[in-house]
Parts: sequence; structure tokens; C-alpha cells
Amino acid sequence: MIELYITNALGLEPYGECIGKYETIKECNKAMEESLKSSGFKSYYKRCWEGDDGIYIDYGSYTRYFLLKGVTIGEMLNEAK
Repeated sequence: MIELYITNALGLEPYGECIGKYETIKECNKAMEESLKSSGFKSYYKRCWEGDDGIYIDYGSYTRYFLLKGVTIGEMLNEAK
């Protein structure tokens, strides 16, 4: 199970707001897109890295990231194939 959070980039919140729990990366991607659309934010890129807490996804905001817990970069890349 993959937990998806939207978190404060400044580290002021432990994990931020939990958006939901998903079975696949594809479901997480859909939830991230829906979250961005509902907030009116237009993302022009995404980049990710593995941190101590999980996978951080920078989507172009100066103050927020998505955080995926319960999955590794390797698992994410294998599912994308």
C-alpha cells in the first residue's frame, strides 16, 4: 500500500496532509494530477528523489512536495515499464 501526502517543502510539517492510500503508482499519479487540478496549479515538470521518509516529488511549487511512502524508486521505475 502506497501512502500519498502533500507536504511542506520547508520541513515544518512531519508528513503533511494524507491524500490517500493506493495500490499502484498509476493510481498515485492520477491522485496527484487531480490534486493539482483541484488547486488550480499548473505543473510543467516533475522530478523525484528518495529521502529518508520516502519518495519526494517536486512538481514546481516553491513550498510543497508530494511524498510517497511505502514504495522505492526501483519499484516505481519497474511499474513504469
